[in-house]
Amino acid sequence: MDAALAGETTAQAQKQTTKEYKSPPHALIWFFRKSRDLWKSKCQELQASIVLFFTTRRRQFLKRLDPWVRSDSGFRVIWRPSVN
Repeated sequence: MDAALAGETTAQAQKQTTKEYKSPPHALIWFFRKSRDLWKSKCQELQASIVLFFTTRRRQFLKRLDPWVRSDSGFRVIWRPSVN
């Protein structure tokens, strides 16, 4: 590829790689901003649902534990397996 660009100047090579838009800039700005905002809201909704899922799962896990295992200060170790 360098051999093909050897005879060309950098300005000509850059012009070939740059895309020229036919739409007016204000229309492009509106479109890109709308696209970004939709993408952002979609990701925020997904993040909120993930957080809700794991907080619900943690709460259900803690509810299933026996009351004598749970304590106000956290978890107590009731039994440890012996290592032989």
